[in-house]
Amino acid sequence: MSALTKIFIVLLTVFSIAFAMSTISFVAQTNDWKALAMDYQDAQRVIETKMVNQSSAHAAEKANWLDARREHLRQLRGREAGLQEAQQDLTAAKIELAQTKAARSAADALTQNLSGQLQLASAARDNEQAQREALQDRNVEVEKRNLDLNERVNELTAQILVFRQQQRQFEQQINILQDENQKLASITRRAAAGEFTVAGTDSVTPLEPVAATPIRGHILEVDGNLATVSVGSADGVQENMTFVIYRGSEYIGDLRITDLEPHSSAGTITRRRGTPRVDDLIADEARFGMAG
Repeated sequence: MSALTKIFIVLLTVFSIAFAMSTISFVAQTNDWKALAMDYQDAQRVIETKMVNQSSAHAAEKANWLDARREHLRQLRGREAGLQEAQQDLTAAKIELAQTKAARSAADALTQNLSGQLQLASAARDNEQAQREALQDRNVEVEKRNLDLNERVNELTAQILVFRQQQRQFEQQINILQDENQKLASITRRAAAGEFTVAGTDSVTPLEPVAATPIRGHILEVDGNLATVSVGSADGVQENMTFVIYRGSEYIGDLRITDLEPHSSAGTITRRRGTPRVDDLIADEARFGMAG
């Protein structure tokens, strides 16, 4: 029950009492005033009893209302405290959300940066791969050119050996011609002195046979100081013939033939400046002028 309702009840009770008294006065004037007075007193007692009861009820209701009001205030304060805590939590959540957004923005920026670096690294890797492939192709080409150059060097080395052999042949022929000229001059001088008459001169022969083409081959097998080569008696090889062992333009050693076969021969390595191996080249020393 609200306070306005209670006030209305109290006013209604007061007006009822006033009206009752007025009514009693009016009746007392018109009827037996003693009876009316007694009735009035009874009515007044009843009204007073009702008023006391209503006051007690009103007081109890007011106490209940005050208790309820205090409870409501307590709940309101609790709710206000909860609201403040909720607001604080909301503020903290907003701050955390802002920090999370900032961290996410930083992570996105870092991701973009890493993506850019990854793209640059991929491009650099592709460029490096292309350069590597180009270098590999160039290396293959260089290796081919080296092989060609090695073959050319071998050819030029063989030509040099041929030229040296020819030079050796020419020197031998010159020496032979000089010896023969000296012999002829001596015979002429002796003939002029009357010692003997020269009927004629024999044909000039070189001190050692000169071949038209050199004997060349390669080593088939090496076993210590023994080596087997790819040329034999069918190629003009003779026992005790000396061959020069070489690799490119490098002098390796000498090989003296001791065993002959038609298409191969074997001998002893008499001197060396390197280690002979299979596929090293050999050339006839006497015909290439490589002695010493």
